[in-house]
Amino acid sequence: MPLYLRFWRYFIICFLLSFPVFAQENFLETYHPSRNKAEMAIVADDYKTAKEHYTTAFNSVKNPLAKDIFNAMVCNLLLDDLEIAKKYLIKLAGKGISLKYLEDNAIFGIEKYASFLDENKILYKNIQDLLIKDEIENILEKKAILKTFEPELIKQDNSSNSVTRFYGLSPQKTAEAQKHIIENGIINEEESFLIKNLIEKETENDAVIMYDRNKFNHNASLNLLDNYTYFGRTATKEDSLQKSEIDEKIMVAVKNGILNPVYAIEKSNIYSTIYNQFDNEMLQLSISEDSNCVLYKKNIYLKKRIFTSRQIADYDNLMAQFGIENLNDKFKKDVYAYKKNKYFAFPNHLRFELLSVSNCEEAEKELVEFDLWDKK
Repeated sequence: MPLYLRFWRYFIICFLLSFPVFAQENFLETYHPSRNKAEMAIVADDYKTAKEHYTTAFNSVKNPLAKDIFNAMVCNLLLDDLEIAKKYLIKLAGKGISLKYLEDNAIFGIEKYASFLDENKILYKNIQDLLIKDEIENILEKKAILKTFEPELIKQDNSSNSVTRFYGLSPQKTAEAQKHIIENGIINEEESFLIKNLIEKETENDAVIMYDRNKFNHNASLNLLDNYTYFGRTATKEDSLQKSEIDEKIMVAVKNGILNPVYAIEKSNIYSTIYNQFDNEMLQLSISEDSNCVLYKKNIYLKKRIFTSRQIADYDNLMAQFGIENLNDKFKKDVYAYKKNKYFAFPNHLRFELLSVSNCEEAEKELVEFDLWDKK
């Protein structure tokens, strides 16, 4: 092996082992409480406190999650602590996060931070190339297995032309994909991102890579769930059992630090439906042109919803199972993510509604339960 490769291998091993190692980890007990505190500090624009909470979270586990490493890096950039930011940048390389993901982020649209990334690009690429070289057999094998569950292309001949459409998985393929997840568990972050990188390199000349709000949470196993189709199917006892078993795998993966909690809930067959009822509501009013009301024109309003005791109990269960924030903090994060966030990986969960009203009186009635936001 060339000397420079030996140096990088030694460097990578030393760095990736620089987080403390614990015999048993439970992210629900140690990691996510501190991670939630860090995110609430970001909401308050207190990056120094966020940095401290991220340090506590990262010191409690062996392998922090990619989204949180990215957010910790951004905090350190905004605090001008480039030495620590570089540490997290290298950790992202070890996570398999593609350089393109970083280049497209708004933080690196700022000149001094763009320079920081430029100065470390060669190091980033060398680390990732070496990781891919070491893991290529394992990654290609898992990539080949996942490829067997890709959506199907079906051609239909219409009277005028031939139409090609993408369809989800057939019932048989769906069952096979579910069985694969149940038997093999959830692929970890590093493998998921490296597999995605390989796929994107293969298709970069043929497809445009769209913005993905979950790009730091991607998981190759759970991406299969995006391709499931139940249209026209009758739910069977076997289907229900498989869904339950997959959800058990998802919850174990969250506890073991393989999945980001919110992303895991979104991919859950059971808990996504429960979680969706807690989406906060955003309302934009459209006032009739004939109305002389200018008070509510072109304003956005956010509703902090009131929940029943049963709903609160359901959410408390979600908190216990997935390590997510409480409802008050969720509301604040949603507001921050939509209204203010520029640089952080902070996906929001807001239900948007555009409502037409005739006059101010109607507007007042619609906004009884809404907080006025950016009212002019």
